Amino acid sequence: MNEYIAGKTKLLKTLLLTITILFSACSTKNALVFTGTKGNYEKVYKQKLILLQKHGLEIWDPHENLDKAFKQVYGSTNLDSLSVFNVSTTNANIAKLVEKYPKLGMFIPFNVLIYKTKDEDNTTWIGHMSPELISELSDINSNNKDKQIIHSLFKPLDIKMKSVLKEDSSSKTITYSSIEENSMIFYVHDISGNIEDFKDEFQENFESHLEYNKYIIAGYYDYKEACNDYNIALDYDAYWVYDIVNFKSAYTISQNNPELFTLFPSKVYMYIKNKKLYVGMMRYEKWINLLGLENEKTIEVLKNYDKVIIDILDKLLK
Repeated sequence: MNEYIAGKTKLLKTLLLTITILFSACSTKNALVFTGTKGNYEKVYKQKLILLQKHGLEIWDPHENLDKAFKQVYGSTNLDSLSVFNVSTTNANIAKLVEKYPKLGMFIPFNVLIYKTKDEDNTTWIGHMSPELISELSDINSNNKDKQIIHSLFKPLDIKMKSVLKEDSSSKTITYSSIEENSMIFYVHDISGNIEDFKDEFQENFESHLEYNKYIIAGYYDYKEACNDYNIALDYDAYWVYDIVNFKSAYTISQNNPELFTLFPSKVYMYIKNKKLYVGMMRYEKWINLLGLENEKTIEVLKNYDKVIIDILDKLLK
């Protein structure tokens, strides 16, 4: 009798595990979310973004009119508009999350993308990475309260964008089902001597190597300094984020998958705690499977995009 019950229990557990695996494989979540409005609405969207400051959101290092820059350098573009805005907030709730989940620095600031192609049904799109994906990539997997704080970041933005919508407006999403293992690369480096001296020397070396390899520092966000300015405690000796881009690679992406500028420029977060430097970044080739990308030119760029950055970090930190 006991053997019969044990067998039934084992069978039930196997069935439940199978159902869970099948459900996980089939379920999808939003990765990138966009709202579209017929016509050229870039100026209107930009005006709405400025109003976000009333909700405690700030715009850092905006990259406006990239379509014009691409055309000037490469002679042509299939874009009518393309602008990327770094949107951030400095408050105690977010600071606590950054302490608890250091990876969150990759997405604070987060990118807001506005673009319009010449051949996509005369629609101006505005979009960003979903709070679901940001939470999962930051390892905020089980704490619903913390997830709600991330979701609340996007509510003022989404409300402002919806206020622009007309009857012929539309929406689109790019979805994902799971995140591959080893989707990120990390470094930990012991610091000897004065922390500020180390930080200054490391930043100078890192930035000069990027410049030599024709990678542009498109933005720099010192989160520790921002918290100090607002008298918010942040339990790190230093915490900063780089926006890094290779212009030629960015042009190729813009002509084939402009929606990926929700991810570009790429972000590398760095922080110092207990005499150690921590560095983290997404492996850009992992976006290929995560987002189901198929364009061959885009795939070629993403497979090689972060190799230069990784080589530099290997040289400086290993």
